[in-house]
This record gives sequence, structure tokens and C-alpha cells, in this order.
Amino acid sequence: MPPDTSRKLLYTSQPFFFTQPATLAAMAAMHGAEAAPAEAARVLELGCASGGNLIPIAARFPNASFVGIDLEPDAIAEGQRRIAALKLSNIRLQAADILEFAERTEEFDYLICHGVLSWVPKKVRSAIFRICKNQLSARGIAMLSFNVLPGWRLEYIIRDICTGAVDPALDPESNVARAIEKLQAVAAGAPENTPYGFLVRQAAQKLAGANPTYFLGEYLAPVNKPFAFADVLRRAIKAEMGYVSEPELSASSPERLVHSPAKAHALANGDANKLQSILDEMSGRSFRRAIFSKATPRGEPDPKALFNLHVSGALRRDASGSRTFNTERGAFTAPSDAIADAIAEIASVYPATRPVAELSARDSGALENTLMDLATSGLLRLQSTALDVGRALAKAPVAFDVARLDAAEQRGWVTTLQHHAVVASNDATALLPELDGSRDRAALAALLQGDDRAKRVEAALTQLEQAALLDPAPL
Repeated sequence: MPPDTSRKLLYTSQPFFFTQPATLAAMAAMHGAEAAPAEAARVLELGCASGGNLIPIAARFPNASFVGIDLEPDAIAEGQRRIAALKLSNIRLQAADILEFAERTEEFDYLICHGVLSWVPKKVRSAIFRICKNQLSARGIAMLSFNVLPGWRLEYIIRDICTGAVDPALDPESNVARAIEKLQAVAAGAPENTPYGFLVRQAAQKLAGANPTYFLGEYLAPVNKPFAFADVLRRAIKAEMGYVSEPELSASSPERLVHSPAKAHALANGDANKLQSILDEMSGRSFRRAIFSKATPRGEPDPKALFNLHVSGALRRDASGSRTFNTERGAFTAPSDAIADAIAEIASVYPATRPVAELSARDSGALENTLMDLATSGLLRLQSTALDVGRALAKAPVAFDVARLDAAEQRGWVTTLQHHAVVASNDATALLPELDGSRDRAALAALLQGDDRAKRVEAALTQLEQAALLDPAPL
């Protein structure tokens, strides 16, 4: 039987923390640009696929409203099915063209456009910026991701190798397999001890187990146009927006990105936007998640703005009263006992957030400097609003509704309240669909097999708590 060339390979739709409005608003606040409160905002996502990114945000913020559009009717239908299963009334997904949507008069406070700008024709890119100009509110925020130059030029080499394997007579999944096979063969024959050989072998290793939909979009899609940051900024300015930052301070900070921050600053000569282009040139990064705002942002983040935000971080104090904390990136030592105690307050509520204004440290200057250091190191996550989570000690634990549905449908990952996709243990995945608040420990243990099931229930619930998969519930 010949292959079905009409068969579609639908994009794997997952949550991305950097699109979350509370994250975008926090970064806007750090740069002096007011944003609408995430809890009651109007949010639009262009290219929403089946809503894997937008639906969890709608579930977390029931008083906000959400619209997602995508060209693929099958993806939209899948998202609408999930919305109905979750009984959400504040979100609608539509099979619509961005060109057509740009002619509408709806207004939004946040625009999410992830994985679209580099992968659509020029006229659609123009329509995206028209939406930014005409449909964002006066304090609107846009998150636009795109492949960036000059770093992405190296990816052209891999794309050229992969597109040479495409057979128009085959379905997309078969072409992905052919392209990966060819890349592996080319890597095996590439010369050693040369920049080219290193690049190809590294790509082959990285992409061997790549998600087929990611591979298809990045290396086999008809359109994949990288941009210089300055070109995107120019279009944003015409759409009456200014550049804020990336969603993480570490991705905008010269001190974290490049070997010689002083040289980067010297080349920029005080121009914050030019600095970003220089960082792209020095770091060689190939992808950006740029935040733009209608309100005029400042070039550098203001540490004092932290005191209006909420923070979370997976920090573990080394010993009682110690100033040292263990993190996923090594040890961190606070500059004083008072600052260490304040950091411990953040650590004690993780994965929930803690308002910076309520931390106990008396020396606000030292505290803000320490928090900035942690945030620019990627060890603290900033949010404009509080995130509360459930605890494993709850008598009848309740899991995040979206995660329960993910587990029940065996999607391979589950969505957290922090807006991440994580892979839970087998026990945790088995229990998740049943965590609706109606089952105590004994009822949950009865769902598992083995003499040690009571112990495994506790371990699973602890994992779910630490991954922000439990909803707040009375203990």
C-alpha cells in the first residue's frame, strides 16, 4: 500500500513557561512598563495548535479571557474537546487565518506568538505586527519568538542536509525519519577535528531522539526565516512597541551570556537595544523569546521593582542556620544571616511563590542585590501574581485539573501550575486522574499494586507537590 501523503503530523502542543502572562508582566515591571494584571487579562495566542499552552493558563486564571487561533482545524477540534472536558468557559479556540484575524477589532492585553514568526510567509509576518499595533491595549505585551541571526546560520547547514532527504511522495513522519537517518550517516562520515565535522556530529546527536513535530518545523518546513534582532525591533517600533527583555533575566544579561560583558557594553556605547544585537553576535544563540510592550520600557532592569513581585526558587538550605544553599547549578552562599533567612523563606514555600515585600531581611539594598543575582543566574522565577500550590499532607489531595486530564489521556507528560510539561513517575501518573479530592490515603493506596503501596503513595504525592501539580486544598 502506498504511503498516505495527505496524513498530517499535528504539532505537539505543550505549555511554555515563558509565555505565561504573569511571567511577561513581571519582566515588564522589572523594566518599568506597566502591564495588565494577569488574573483578569485578555490574552490572544497566534498559532495555538491544540491549546496545550493556552488552556492551562485559562485554567489557572478563571477571571481572565483567552482566544487562540490556528490554521489547522483538526488541532482546534482537539483543543475544543479538552476545553469541554475541563469545563472551561473563559477560552475559545478558532480555526482562523492570521491574515483574516488582523482585520478584526478585538482588543487584548497579551499576545503570545511562539514558534510562528520565522515559519510563516512575509505577508503573515506583516499581519502579526498589524495585530500588535491595532489589537493590543495601551499597556499591551507581546511575546514573539523567532530564530535569530547570526547564530542560526549554523543551523542552515543542518537544514540543507535534512531537506535533501525529503521525498514529496512520502508522508511527513516518513520524511522526518529519512532526514534523521541521513543526518546520522553524514555525521558518521564527516571529518574529525574540523569545525564542520563537530557541528554535524553534535546536531546528529542532539536530534537523534527529537520530537518529530519539532524536527519537521525546524528543519523540513517550507519556510524558516531567521532574523537579526535589529530587524524585528524595527518592525516592533513601527507597531508602537518597545523591547522589554527575554522572559528570563539571564537571557538578557551580558554578565550571564558572554565571556566579556565589558566589551559588549563598550560596543553598545550606552544603547540598550544595540547591546542586544551585540549579545546575539557574541553568544551565537540561535533563538529568541522577545517581550515587547506598548508602554515604554527602560533598557536595564530595576532591582527595586522586585519588591512588587512574587518569587519562587528550588533552593535547599545546607544546614540549620547556614548561609549556604544547594541549587541545581551548584552552591550559593548568602552575604549575611539576615539575607540567608529571607532566602530560606522563599525555599520553604517552593514550588509556591513568596511576595518579596514580605521577606524578613531588614537591609533591602542587600536583599534586592542578592535576589537580582539569583534571578539573573536563573535560580529564581519572577511572577507578577502569587502562585499557591497544594501540599502532599492534604487529607484528600486535589491535582491540577489539566494535569489530571493529561495523565488520563496518557500524553507522556503532565502540565504543572508553574506552566511546565514534566514527566511524572509511573505511580504519580497512575494516581493523578484520581486526585479529585474524594480519595484519602487508603483509597489511593488501593489503586496501586504491591505490599509497599502505602509508602509509594506518599512518595508519589511528594513528587506531585514538588512539581506544582497539586491544587491548594485544606489540610
